[in-house]
Amino acid sequence: PRFKSYVEKFHDKPALLFWAIGNENNYGYSKNIADFYKLANDMAAQARSVTDDYRPVAIVNGDVNNIGQSDKGASDDKLSYIDIWGMNVYRGETFTDLFEQFPLLSNKALWISEYGTDAWDNRIGKVNEDMQAEFVGGLWDEVETATQTKSTTYDGKSNYGSIGASLMEYSDEWWKPYEFICAPDNCNDTQESEHGRIIREPGIER
Repeated sequence: PRFKSYVEKFHDKPALLFWAIGNENNYGYSKNIADFYKLANDMAAQARSVTDDYRPVAIVNGDVNNIGQSDKGASDDKLSYIDIWGMNVYRGETFTDLFEQFPLLSNKALWISEYGTDAWDNRIGKVNEDMQAEFVGGLWDEVETATQTKSTTYDGKSNYGSIGASLMEYSDEWWKPYEFICAPDNCNDTQESEHGRIIREPGIER
């Protein structure tokens, strides 16, 4: 009921593209993950029932984990009201085989809901915005190619590789508690989330 009232309140806002449910709930969910996916599908059904001015609904997943698995409740037939898979993807400097892998799992639209890297470079021990720009730019080139390339899905349908992506992120994460700060013993060479921004206040360096 609360989600339905939210949809009723905001559905006609011109800036609204679609609804996004959850954020990496497939990571660390302590109960039956199929229950979460069913809840998301039920919420999508509620969104569709509110108005003729329908907005699509996405689930934001951590990478491809569970997608296409019926026993996890994440197959297309179990998610009949979900239109889009949002996917937070951090595989390094490329998306590797993501755009070949996904059509074998689902015929829904694919939105890269998070991707990128931060500006801190552990290899040199300081901010390296040139590295960040090259890293992120290469990933965006892959997304752009995917938006223009059709693939055949597991059930014989034709679908574009992606509908787009959201870059992570616009500001630093100094608000995060200590346990979320990435340390050299549990990060890759260019990962430290408190230096996540692509935009910073001019003249300010950390």
